[in-house]
Parts: sequence; structure tokens; C-alpha cells
Amino acid sequence: MTPTRSSKEETRLRIMKKADELFRQYGFMKTTVADIATELRMSTANIYKFFPSRNAILESCAERNIATLKGKLTEIVGSPGNSMDRLSRCVLSIFHFHTEMLRNERQTFKLVATAVEEVWPCIREYDLFVQDIFRQLITEGMASGEFRPTDVGETAQALLDCLSVALHPHIRYGHVHDCNEESVHAQLRFVAKALQQCQETISLPLSESLTSH
Repeated sequence: MTPTRSSKEETRLRIMKKADELFRQYGFMKTTVADIATELRMSTANIYKFFPSRNAILESCAERNIATLKGKLTEIVGSPGNSMDRLSRCVLSIFHFHTEMLRNERQTFKLVATAVEEVWPCIREYDLFVQDIFRQLITEGMASGEFRPTDVGETAQALLDCLSVALHPHIRYGHVHDCNEESVHAQLRFVAKALQQCQETISLPLSESLTSH
């Protein structure tokens, strides 16, 4: 009897849940496909009917965790509040998500951090998702008069770069920067001043600025 689509999805979900459980307990580096199969009383060959490789299981588990965060961000974007308020809440939500994961689910944090560092497909999609959120909030802020006119795409990318320490867990995991909630608030205050600036900053070419002194 050929498995139905729903039963295939249910089996895939069972495999992902068990893999996630083992990753949390032993770490994703130490967990093998055979370990997952044994826990589920399945053969390794049967696991490979649903996932082409161990990496595919890893990516699916990382994607499940990221989907939780994406749901929170979508809810914030659709909630009441001005654009800067919602932008700040999105950034803080991402920061808290990774901080709580690092504190309480360290092995899962390592998995997501590895996914970010190696730019897995689910991370490329997530980065585009966050950039689209920034674009939407900037556009809405400009339309309401809250933000000054600017190039939306360029500004959204600049925000991603400026807030990278708060947004990307692998940077903090590597202890490249000491990032805490106070520093994130400081970054957001800087962003607010840049977005809400009323007058255009006049910049001179380097040669002119040097000769003017």
C-alpha cells in the first residue's frame, strides 16, 4: 500500500521531532541518522526515504526553529504602533530569541548558529524575510511622515549591517562582540536618529573636507 501524502508528512515530522530531541540532548554533531532511526524503531534506509541526507535533516530542524521566530516577527509587524516601535520590537525579539536559546537550549543554538555561519538555504530565505520586514516598516514610516525620504532597499540593507551583532547569533557565539540588551537599545536609538532625521546631512568630498580646515 502506497503511503498517502499526509502520512508521509506525519512521518517526516516524527523524524524531525526526534532528531530535534536528540540534537538538544547530545548535540547535532554527535547525533547520527542511525541514532534517530534506532529511537524511532525504523531502519536507516527508511529514514533516507524521507530525507536524502543527514544535512537535510539538520536543515529541516534549523528551519523549524527559525519558523517560530518568523511567526513572532510577523505578529509584531501586524500589531499596533508606529514604524520605529515595531522595528525595535522586531530587533529585540530576534535578540531575545537567540539569547534565550543560548541560555536554555545551547545545542539548538549551535545548530542555528552553524546554519547562519554556513548560510544554509533556510537562512538565505530568513535573511530575505527580515529584509522584507525592514523594507515594509521603512516604507510605512516614510508614508506616515515618521521617517525621512530615503532609498528603501539601501536603508534596509544598512539596518541589517548595522544591527548584525544583535541579529546574527554566530557572531555573539564566537565572542567577537560583547552584545547585551543595553547595547541593542543603544543601536536602536542610533537607528531611530538616522531614520527620523529631518534635514539631509551635507557631505563634502574628502578632498574638499580636508582643504576646508
